[in-house]
Amino acid sequence: MTIGTAQMMKFMPMLQEQGLSLPGQKKVNKDKPKIKSKAAKKKRSTASKKKKGGQAKKIPSDWNSKAVALWKKGKFTKPNQAVDYLNKAIQKNPNFAEAYNNRGNAYRDLNQLQKALSDYNQAISLKPNYVQAYNNRGNIYYEFKNYKLAVRDYNRSINLKPDYRLAYLNRGLAYHQLKNRTLACKDLQKACQLGDCDGVKWAKQNRICK
Repeated sequence: MTIGTAQMMKFMPMLQEQGLSLPGQKKVNKDKPKIKSKAAKKKRSTASKKKKGGQAKKIPSDWNSKAVALWKKGKFTKPNQAVDYLNKAIQKNPNFAEAYNNRGNAYRDLNQLQKALSDYNQAISLKPNYVQAYNNRGNIYYEFKNYKLAVRDYNRSINLKPDYRLAYLNRGLAYHQLKNRTLACKDLQKACQLGDCDGVKWAKQNRICK
């Protein structure tokens, strides 16, 4: 079955990306946008009520955390505001790899793909083993229809994290675009084994995979 990309994207599984990041976070799960980490707990503890003149005083969290709070169900509820917060985070710390990755996600939500690509490049430059940033950059290449570069980045994500289901799903979709049905089905089935079966269900319904 041969169909155009625009038509196919209406009913095929969406590219899976994202995953917002806080410094020191080991695992990112798009299904659980509320990040709980030792760093976050420490910040909550530090930001506990401090009494001054009998009244509680709140200490605001850092700018990256403010942006993360806007992340709901795989996208930013207010991407422009997220960009503003992350600009401040990066201005404060120009080597903040997680903030670049997160801002890339916000730019992608705004369909500013070239800016998103630039931010993912910077995140990877600062943190060469940044699994999520490779996957996210692969998605930008996919949207640019440069499927070979997309596969290359998904490969990097999988090499760094062999159980990264999102990268398997995305690579399977990229292989489909490259008309490599065998590798596409293999990756979609692997993604299903790891917990995401949307791709393989779509492929079976459309007789792409058995």
